[in-house]
Amino acid sequence: MNIVRHGISILAAGIMLAQAAVSWGQGAARPDNAGPRAVAVTPLNIDATRIAVAGISSGAYMAVQAQIAYPDLFARAGVLAGGPYQCAEDSMDTMVQRCMAQNAPSSADISRFVATTLQRSRNGSNGPLDKLKNGIVYMLHGTYDTVVLPAVAESAVAYYTELKQQAGLTGFSITDDKDRPFGHTFPTALPPPSAPVSGGPPTSPDDCKTSVAPYLGHCGFDAAKAILAHLYPEIDASKAEPSGSGTLQQVTFANLPQNAYMENWGYLYTPAACGNNQACGLVVALHGCNQNYTAVKDLFAKVAGFNRWAEFFRVAVLYPQTQTFTGNYGGCWDWWGYTNADYDTRKGVQLQWIATAVQQLGGPATATGR
Repeated sequence: MNIVRHGISILAAGIMLAQAAVSWGQGAARPDNAGPRAVAVTPLNIDATRIAVAGISSGAYMAVQAQIAYPDLFARAGVLAGGPYQCAEDSMDTMVQRCMAQNAPSSADISRFVATTLQRSRNGSNGPLDKLKNGIVYMLHGTYDTVVLPAVAESAVAYYTELKQQAGLTGFSITDDKDRPFGHTFPTALPPPSAPVSGGPPTSPDDCKTSVAPYLGHCGFDAAKAILAHLYPEIDASKAEPSGSGTLQQVTFANLPQNAYMENWGYLYTPAACGNNQACGLVVALHGCNQNYTAVKDLFAKVAGFNRWAEFFRVAVLYPQTQTFTGNYGGCWDWWGYTNADYDTRKGVQLQWIATAVQQLGGPATATGR
């Protein structure tokens, strides 16, 4: 099998010469029963010290970009099957050849990525890196991943390790969870079902070690719980109990940046622990390619597993949604520059969308670079 072709077919699923011409964009998807169910966002009592971002695949690359561009907002980041900041360096060819299934960034590449990171923090393109001095990054990837190779994921560990040293981030916590047997999928604790479940994940017995749409594998391993446990170490995860006490609804946001190729709404899970103006954290959970509303409706928001643990970890969970359009058929997040040249800085429109949504949910205002 040609691994590169296989990787492209899953991760990008037809990104194919991505061109960000607005005229090609597909009309915004309407939420399910948009009229009666979608509501304007209502601020929660968000604890600014407990805001995190996590993502898989293109969402993992975006989570890294969010932490580097907005370290004052996202001191905690979970990265599932992703690589280092600046990996693609504004090029689709480089994205495929260096950041997926063919090669991996060299040590010289890593040093260049770190130098760019430091420079952008100094010149104000990104936020102040000292905000990560007590930050956290948890990196998780599977040994069977043939889309974003383990070597690529390990280069993200090397990037953060060198950044920690160069920036003097002595208290920055880096965890590399690299020995688990799963493929390019979001592992869930769900066992393989004995019969097909309508609207649920696939029933293939190998959807954990192989990559099968919608990339929510029956692995017997709860990646969402692992991510939350590492991002919130102040909470004793050994005592965690799942709960379904909250509500999942579609919320709309206002005054969002234009041409971000994102919906103006997202799914928001609010556990009982975040109701009645109780202080709680916020996790921004980023889907991967072929996991947005167009591809799977609300399946990622319902099945990934974050909602089960939101009550215990006292966090609300926001699931932003990309748009699928000609040139980005998989609805991937922008980590190579299809939106604009500043895609991985505070001027990046998708990053601005996320920062704006967090603020409207009750998080702190940040300089967006607009």
